[in-house]
Amino acid sequence: MASQVQPNRSVVLLHGIRTTGKLNVLRFEKPLQEAGYHIHPFDLPFTFFRETVLNPRADRERAAELAASLQDRRPHLIAHSNGARVACLAMEQGAQFDTVIFFAPAWSSTKRFPKNGFKRLIVIHSNADMPLRLGGMIPGHDFGWLGLRGYHGPSDARIRNIPATGTAHMAYFQDAQWQRWSRFALKALADDVPKSEPRENMARVAAMLPRLSLTATITH
Repeated sequence: MASQVQPNRSVVLLHGIRTTGKLNVLRFEKPLQEAGYHIHPFDLPFTFFRETVLNPRADRERAAELAASLQDRRPHLIAHSNGARVACLAMEQGAQFDTVIFFAPAWSSTKRFPKNGFKRLIVIHSNADMPLRLGGMIPGHDFGWLGLRGYHGPSDARIRNIPATGTAHMAYFQDAQWQRWSRFALKALADDVPKSEPRENMARVAAMLPRLSLTATITH
């Protein structure tokens, strides 16, 4: 009897700057472990915004460390903000992932991704993300608007954009949205890739529309 291929059960979690990740990306640890995944032991240090801007080489060194830590493994990846940028830098240095989920990634929205960098990529983006909007304006830095606009580079069937309508940079991890986005991520890692943002989030935005319409009427 032929042996069955075992599903990938390893996940890398990468947080952004000015955080240890405990209140954002590392919140995925518990639901992932309960679902039978294990967390790849790689931690990004706490960094300030000015360090990332003034010393981009440091993030490239961290990306090289991440790529080296994977060896021949190809884990899943969930990353937020600058953590997604570090992951992209690691891909450019040979790192390979299975399913990648980017929340508000601080990376170019038009740059081509490496051919072997991942099996699939889900880009969760929001045009209400002001930190990314401002970061993408820094001259000479590789911050970008992938998390603001979604991916709009060369055609790539592996990539799916998921708009998180009206969501602020850190709001994905607040209790009001966290549960639905964690369920979304677990489905995506199980190859059941959702085609749109969680329905609860869409319902929240839909509920706002009448008020926005009324405000516009009063204003004009």
